[in-house]
Amino acid sequence: MDGASYSAVAGGNIAPAVFVTMSESSGEPVVTVAGSNALVWGISPKSTRRMALSGWDDGYAAISGENIACFGPGDDEAYLTLGGTVTSGQPLKSDGSGFGVTALTDKDRVGAIALEAGSSGDFIKVKPVRYDVSI
Repeated sequence: MDGASYSAVAGGNIAPAVFVTMSESSGEPVVTVAGSNALVWGISPKSTRRMALSGWDDGYAAISGENIACFGPGDDEAYLTLGGTVTSGQPLKSDGSGFGVTALTDKDRVGAIALEAGSSGDFIKVKPVRYDVSI
C-alpha cells in the first residue's frame, strides 16, 4: 500500500484508521475525526505517531496541531476501523466515532467501499471514495 496522499493539521487527537473531515483555519486545512454520517474528507493512517515502546506510544495517529497524512480518493486502498459488521463491496459511512459502518439509505455520505468483510473493531482494507448521495 502506498503512502497517504493528503496532508493537513490535526484539529484534535485522531485515532488510527478512522474517517476524518476537513475544515479550514487561517487558510490552512485542518482535519478532525468525522462524526455520524459526516461528509468524509479522508481516512487517517493505520499506524500510530510513535513507536510501540513501553510508555511511549499514546495510541494516536496524530494529536492536535501535528501534521497528519490521510488517505483519500485517488489512493488505491487504506485501512479503516469498523463500527459494525460489513461485507465486501458495501459502501461505508462514518459512525459517531469515525468508524466505518454500512451506508444504508439514500441520505448517507459514503467515505469508502469495503474491500473485505469484517466485524466491529476490525481493521479492513477499503477503497477511499467521497460522495454524498443526498445531493
